Amino acid sequence: MISTKELLDLESYLRFQRTHIQTLEYLHHTVRDTESKQYLLDLVKKNQNQFSTISKHINAGQPMYP
Repeated sequence: MISTKELLDLESYLRFQRTHIQTLEYLHHTVRDTESKQYLLDLVKKNQNQFSTISKHINAGQPMYP
């Protein structure tokens, strides 16, 4: 089980991660170079997966490492 401080730190990290994802999405939509667009889209997907995994474990009360 994680402590209250650890939970607050994870929630803070998730807020940062959400902002990071939004920034990457914005850049993806504004950049014109096809290769850069794809790279940014890959970063968005990776960050969303990480966000979802951490969020799922926090909300389910599951351990972070299976």
